[in-house]
Amino acid sequence: MSVKLPLRSLVRVRDALTAAFPSHAQLADTVTRVIADLAVAYDPWLPLRPGKFGLVAFDLVRTWQARGLMADLIAGAARAAPFNPDLQSILRQELASLPAVETAALQGFVSEKYQHLDAVSWVDTLSKRMRAVCRVDFVGDSPPGIGTGFLVDRTLVLTAHHVVERLNPSPLLAETAVCRFEYLNDSDRPGKVVRFMLPQWKVASSPPGGIETIVGGAEPGPDELDFALVRLDSPVDTEPFGFAAVAATRNDSCIVLQHPRRAALRVAFGQVTGHNPSGTRLRHNAGTEAGSSGAPCLNLNLEVVGLHNATRYAPQGTLAEYNTAVPIPRIGQALAAKNIHIAGASG
Repeated sequence: MSVKLPLRSLVRVRDALTAAFPSHAQLADTVTRVIADLAVAYDPWLPLRPGKFGLVAFDLVRTWQARGLMADLIAGAARAAPFNPDLQSILRQELASLPAVETAALQGFVSEKYQHLDAVSWVDTLSKRMRAVCRVDFVGDSPPGIGTGFLVDRTLVLTAHHVVERLNPSPLLAETAVCRFEYLNDSDRPGKVVRFMLPQWKVASSPPGGIETIVGGAEPGPDELDFALVRLDSPVDTEPFGFAAVAATRNDSCIVLQHPRRAALRVAFGQVTGHNPSGTRLRHNAGTEAGSSGAPCLNLNLEVVGLHNATRYAPQGTLAEYNTAVPIPRIGQALAAKNIHIAGASG
């Protein structure tokens, strides 16, 4: 069945296309790829024709409308520009009420949150992120390892405050503290050890609070962000993490790189399931255990959106109800207030 949109919507589609692909060559290339994906019989009117950009773009939209292919044009353009808000909005608003028989071609776009990514580039980025995660070790735990951290600058590691809080009153214990990077297995990849900078190892911190410290307590407040920024005594030769420019929202992917139960590096996949009412914690369901505190929570583009810090249990249950992480924009703002700026951080 043909998909027909009103004239006002055609103008909106034209404007979205020209904004997402702002040159004749870009839009023409996108339309060519959409046509190839359709595998329809050759139609000389479907490609973008030469001429004044705005006029030929509107003629393009009218032609695809006349042939009943408007849904395919919008979906294909959204696939080529998955993070363009105008195209995603049109997908949701203009096509949401169409019958299933008309929108079957859109099955690859159940949610704009889950687009296909370049596989080689994604795996290469994941490899870099793995090298920037560390296990936080110090004497007193056997086997060693108390939590997870991640590099945000060549000499700075971000972890959970409660991971390193025992070091504050104990200079002798702090002398044993190290970050173990690239700990991938126990045989041939035991990791690279970098010590804390002494005595001024703690650059900035914020404690946990509320229910995290008192049974039945309130939600943590804006100054209870459970993070510690640690300075190392030598730079680490790997690419640091950057903070995500866009805050995590419900149903976003949540990928956690971690050292659960002092193990070699592990990865867990889940989703962001929401936030607490005050916005001081995001909730997620990726698998974590003791030792995962301080781990980076990543979005699908492998950018940091949160710092994993705790697990919540139902009042009468023994199974975890959800995990919590500190939203990375909150940490970025707290650091910026101290004139400490991390790549990608707001504030």
